[in-house]
Amino acid sequence: MDVKRSTAAKSGTLQNWMYDGEPMKKRLEAAAQKMPLSQTMQALAYMEKAHAGQLRRTGNPQQPVVPYAIHPLSLAVHALALGITDDDLLSAALLHDVCEDCDIACADLPFSRNVQEIVSRLTKDAGCAERSGKEAALAEYFENLQESPEAMLIKLLDRVNNLASMSGCFSKAKMREYIEESERRILPMAEPIRAARPEWDAPVFLLEYQMVSLITALRPLVYERL
Repeated sequence: MDVKRSTAAKSGTLQNWMYDGEPMKKRLEAAAQKMPLSQTMQALAYMEKAHAGQLRRTGNPQQPVVPYAIHPLSLAVHALALGITDDDLLSAALLHDVCEDCDIACADLPFSRNVQEIVSRLTKDAGCAERSGKEAALAEYFENLQESPEAMLIKLLDRVNNLASMSGCFSKAKMREYIEESERRILPMAEPIRAARPEWDAPVFLLEYQMVSLITALRPLVYERL
């Protein structure tokens, strides 16, 4: 039987995509040019420059680190694959760690006011933790996220990506903390996103499914007896 190869197969396996940003970048650029998504194109270039030289652990001993830019790029391509083509959301997904990790003020981002606000809500305030303590700072952070369906959706994308790569990077105690936070604070964001943006119901369902599946697969490893 003549079986046509998928797009992913033609340009490399999906596993390779996790460690090579070029196929994802080409996919995002093609979509951005076609729609068009001019701000997303600008955000991609800005993000790559801001994160240049930064690395991210993969948990894979064969390739322990990759350029950090692959993480935000993965979020944007994931959103696109779920059918989300909102220019502000894709731009903010690309930029979600720029202010927190690159010492850039959200107000200085050369993007729309809405993108600045979404990124600001996704940026943790280190000073707040010092002033009020870790738990109070986290409570304030998640409360601010609740006011933006775009920020909450990006947080779901971010958490799915982080859960998928945390084994081999985090200690078991850190993984347990991460899973518990995901169940207590992140998964409940699904309903307010649906209420605010009913057209995102299907993408939100898929993100819920992916997150629950990852947590279920990780739980035996994380909670096994030492």
